[in-house]
Formats: sequence, structure tokens, C-alpha cells
Amino acid sequence: MATQNPFEILRELRGIEWPTKTGWVIYSFAIFLLSWLIIMLLKQIGIALGPLLVGWILGGLQVAHFIAWVMKRNFFYDPDVLTIAFAVATEEASRSYYKEIKKKFREQITAHKLQDDIKVKELPTDVNFTDAKSAEAFILKRGIRLLVWGNTTEGNVVNIPFSQFNIQISYQYRALSKVRQEEFKKDIRTAIQRRMWGVRQSESFLHLAVVSGNILEISLYTLGACLATIPRVDYLLRSIDIFENLQNLLKERKQDLNFPNLQAVKQKTRSLLRDAYTFLVSYYMDSKDLDGATRYAGKAIEIDENNFIAHQNMARLQWVKGNKDQASFHTKRAWHIRPGHPLPRFNKAFFLIINRNYEQALKQYKKIRYVGDTSIVDVIEFLESEFDKAKDNLGLLFIPGWLNIQYADQVRGVAQLEKFLKLANNDSIYSVLIAEASKILSSRN
Repeated sequence: MATQNPFEILRELRGIEWPTKTGWVIYSFAIFLLSWLIIMLLKQIGIALGPLLVGWILGGLQVAHFIAWVMKRNFFYDPDVLTIAFAVATEEASRSYYKEIKKKFREQITAHKLQDDIKVKELPTDVNFTDAKSAEAFILKRGIRLLVWGNTTEGNVVNIPFSQFNIQISYQYRALSKVRQEEFKKDIRTAIQRRMWGVRQSESFLHLAVVSGNILEISLYTLGACLATIPRVDYLLRSIDIFENLQNLLKERKQDLNFPNLQAVKQKTRSLLRDAYTFLVSYYMDSKDLDGATRYAGKAIEIDENNFIAHQNMARLQWVKGNKDQASFHTKRAWHIRPGHPLPRFNKAFFLIINRNYEQALKQYKKIRYVGDTSIVDVIEFLESEFDKAKDNLGLLFIPGWLNIQYADQVRGVAQLEKFLKLANNDSIYSVLIAEASKILSSRN
């Protein structure tokens, strides 16, 4: 850099990585040299600066440069952005491969429309790690969600230059109990079984695509699983977005040496999505967001046609939304999956009440022997709300009373049956229910 031509200095700086410690030293010297040259040029054209002003200019530029360098190196992160960073220590021969891997990784993030949620952070090349403990401490301090780190080994295979990437993954997740933490890490290890990838010079184009693709797959799985541990709906929604993209990626994926446990990862991805969808259905139902609940119940059925709970939830949602045929369809599907289970039997009995087939409805309710897996209070409240909509169907008053006496609030149940008898007024259409209500009430006197 021994030159008095400012343009030559700038050209030489282009090949130096500024955020590294070496880069800071070289750029500091270059800034000083450029500043001094400009001051000398000004002096030659008759603009002389005083010694104090020169000192302030030179010192101020160095301070500003140092602050900018520190901010660039120790970046301020946005906690709402999911940051993935790379810190692989490479030898000269594999440096271009490493740049290409990161480039392809970014391209795939964009191709799968994840760029709004996931940002890839470029770390200085002198930020390297030799153990997991220091890598984990770094990501916690910097707010990085997932760090791809490791090193490369150079060699020859059949006289062809060969680079081996030795990759490790460090990640952030919610604080868990010791047992749950070990289970969680075991799930992650299921996806990250392969730690080494090779790039042969003669087939580098193909091998680089494979390496970047594999790193993307295991990164998405790990990131999605980590987000799912955080008890916030917005993070769960991001986890779902990531897992849905991963599922699409793996759909056409063939089993090979690069992903030896592909089927296990596919199954685990579906399982995590299924659990997330089930939670969101309950969340949106509690929030009275029927469209949201219906959307995720549909997604749960889409990935598992035999998802019993999803069909049960969909039956109720479709009924509330006024789609009675769809409600009946999903009730039949749930019954087909688990014949005799109390939940679809409650639904079947409800449809019989709606159709005023009271004798068969009562028989169905009496066949229910166990309601431990059922929120019976929710069932009763649902029936009571339906009676408020259809006051002319007294079966919807009788059944909540009957269920309250059997399983819940007996005092309320007695009052409901007494009200039923008064309103039914010996109407023959309710004869079976009148007889049952009279028998129950007489036995309590």
C-alpha cells in the first residue's frame, strides 16, 4: 500500500475483509493515509489547515471508523428476525466453495419465500469456533438462532483435489427440564446425523448443491423445532411456516447417503406439524376465530387423513359455521377411525336429536360409559347454546339436563329436566324423553 495515489489505495482495499481484526488495522492505516494525502493536496492548492484541526480530523475519522467497525462486527440484532449465521474456518483451497455454499443457501431461502422470517448473517472470517460451548455462548450473546460452524480438510482422492466440510450446528431453544431437554436434543440429532460433506473438484457444481441443500434441510428442521419450544403463538406460526416448507422440500427427496434417516425426519416433521395444528385449532376456537380454527383443522387432516381429533374438531366447526353436511361427513370419518369412541358418539346422538329421533338419540347417549377423554362441560354448554337457537326442539333442553345429572352439575340438571317436563306438556313426540325424565326425577325424591 506504499503509494501516493488514492485510487490505488482504494483498489487494494477491495480485496481485504473489513470486519476482521486484520481488516480493521489495514483500513485504519488506509484511512489515515488517505486523509493525510487529501490534507497535503489541499495544502498544495493553497488551503492550509491548522495543526489542531488536522489532529481533530485524523482522530475523529479513526474514532468514527472504530465505532462503525465494532457495530459491523458485533451487529445489533432484531429479536423478531430469525438469524442463521455461518462460521466455518476454511483453508485457501475451499474458500470459494464455502462462498458458493452460502450463496446457494441464501438462494434457497428466497426460493421458498422464507426471507421475511429468516436472515442469513455474514460473520467475519476470523470468527471461528473449536467447541460447542463457545459457539453456544456466542449465539446467546449475539441473538443468533442457529449457527453453522466447523472447518474444512483438504486432500486428494484419486489425484483429484478434494475438500471435506466438517459441519456442526448450534441453536437456541427454550429452557427445558433435564429430561425434556435430552428428548429434544435427541430429536435434533435424528436430523443431524451426517456431519461431513465432501466436494471433489471435478464434480464441484453438483457437490456444492448437495452440501447447501443438506445444510438447509437440517437447519430448517432444527430452527422449526427450536421455535416450537417457545410458548408464544407468533413463534409457533413461524415454526409451522418453516416445517411446511421443509415438508415440501422432503416430499420428493430420495433416500441417499447424504440423508440416511430421511424417513424418520419426514415422520417427525409431520408429527410436529400435527401437534402444532391441533394446538392452534384449540387456540383459535377459544379466541372465537372460527376461520382460523377451520384452516388449521383442515391442514391437520391434509397431512393425516386418519387424524381423529382433527375430524372431531372439524365436525363441530362446520356445524357452528352452518355447514351441516360437512359436519355430518367429519363425524362419520371420526367414527370410522375410532368406532365406538364417546366423542363421535356424542356427535351422532346430537344429529339424532336435531332430526327429532329422540328414542335412538337417547340409546346412543346411554351407550356412552366413559367420558374421561371428553370435556363434558363443553358438550353440555354446546347443547345449551344450540337450544337457545332452536327453542322448539325440547330435546336440546332434555339432553343437557340428563348429562348434567349423569356427569356434571346435578342441581342444574334437575332444574333443566323439570323445565323440560313443564314445556313438553305431555307432547307425544317427546314421550320417550318424558318417561326418562320422570323416572330420573322420581328416583331423586
